[in-house]
Amino acid sequence: MVGRKTTKTATLMDKMEVIVNPTRKKGKDAVQLKIDVYTQAASVLTVPKFGLSHSSHISKNKPRLVYQSSIELPAFDIRTTAEAPNSSAAGKSASLQFLDALGRARREEEPLDDGTSGLDVTNAKEFVEYCSSLLGMRDFVVKVNGNAEWKYNGGHSFEAQVFADDAAIGDSVTMQDNRSATKLAYLTAAVHLALKGPMVLVQFLENKNDGKNDSIQNRTSRRTTSIE
Repeated sequence: MVGRKTTKTATLMDKMEVIVNPTRKKGKDAVQLKIDVYTQAASVLTVPKFGLSHSSHISKNKPRLVYQSSIELPAFDIRTTAEAPNSSAAGKSASLQFLDALGRARREEEPLDDGTSGLDVTNAKEFVEYCSSLLGMRDFVVKVNGNAEWKYNGGHSFEAQVFADDAAIGDSVTMQDNRSATKLAYLTAAVHLALKGPMVLVQFLENKNDGKNDSIQNRTSRRTTSIE
């Protein structure tokens, strides 16, 4: 059984929960599966940690390059790893394992919880902008850089992170295309801001859904995370 670490109850504005319900199929490519991993992690108010490495092995007297992809979610004690001849295949396999593990953990924790509504990649940017207007954040930008350390089958990769007033918000995200990296950077920033202002997210979702957000407010009182 996958356990979840106990968290301390913080003040109302120091905690939040995000609920999403993305669909996934094994036919999805590595990029979409990685987006699903971030989205599912956001549904339990956390951000996954990705790792990618490679090593050379001798097979039939010839060197063979093997990629290893790993994904961690410490809040649920989840770690998945996969090896493959290329980075995309390794990432896809690790993502599928992760989504299955997190799905099982959530069913064990709340078997009747359908996990619907909340933040995802479609509204994360809007929520970040909503928070920035309330908090008076200036110089709100997303920085995207080429990342030489991460390679996808020899191709380019991009690292994106949200900044406000020169301070980082959320985590940096590395993807093989600029657009996906930017979308996920907004999602990690949205999770960060939701943790700091739970009722701001409730208000944001109520404005979008005409007040039909009782489930979000109920979940907020059940699932909390402490903020240092």
